[in-house]
Amino acid sequence: MKKLFVFLAAGFSSAILSCAPMVDYAQIKQQNEIACGNNNAVGCRNLGNMYYNGYGVPKNVNLALQYYDKACNLNDAESCNLVGIIYYRLDQQKNKDLYMKYFQKACDLNLGVGCYNIGSIYMAKSNLKTAWKYLDKACNLGYYQGCDDLKKIPKYKPTLEELKKVDYGEYPKNWKKLVKDYFYDAEIFIDPEPKIKFKYPPKKAYECKGPDKSSCRYFWKACVKVNARNRMGGYTGWTPVPLEIDIHTHKVSLPIEAKVQLMGNSGFPCDLYMKTNTFE
Repeated sequence: MKKLFVFLAAGFSSAILSCAPMVDYAQIKQQNEIACGNNNAVGCRNLGNMYYNGYGVPKNVNLALQYYDKACNLNDAESCNLVGIIYYRLDQQKNKDLYMKYFQKACDLNLGVGCYNIGSIYMAKSNLKTAWKYLDKACNLGYYQGCDDLKKIPKYKPTLEELKKVDYGEYPKNWKKLVKDYFYDAEIFIDPEPKIKFKYPPKKAYECKGPDKSSCRYFWKACVKVNARNRMGGYTGWTPVPLEIDIHTHKVSLPIEAKVQLMGNSGFPCDLYMKTNTFE
């Protein structure tokens, strides 16, 4: 039996009901009209969905747009994105300013797919700098298609001359103490004072996330091997741990990818880490 998208009155939210025997669309419509009249954004969006899809009412794109637009004006990000999609589908050239405006508002309201839609449009136009900006935000908001598309954008590679002009500040001579204090305070391991082999001293490093220089950040890289006690008091073996040291404050931190590795009880190869995006 066909699945129906049904709008529930309780909280004026929406849900999918499988194999619903009967749907009282008239009642649902009335309840959402009351909600929308009281400036409930979800109620307005539900009415937009009904008219756009023809659920219990004749399909009417213009009416759907009116309800979505009201919901968007009430800061419902999903409705802003839906208005943008409709205008985009109706006429990409004629409605460019309209759909970009609504996608932008959806993105400003932190809807990942809204940011992704703008990023995709700029990607199609080969405006990689602007595309990266929006796809990066989409990715950070948990819209993982944005993360996938970011991989398609070449990352900026600074020249050695450019890197030599970067002010890395003073070399962190006391890096061993900084690392010991970090492990003690950050509670990376159960053992606050693990055994440490200081194998790889700090090197100048950089990371560029996007296609231009402004996406780059600069820091010191170091890598140590750690042997920490487990809950039973026994040592777990030597684990390589990559570290970053801030060029301004000398604050020590753990790269995100290293945190994932350590959570999975596996190390992160120091040799590869110290050879990647570093220079003398």
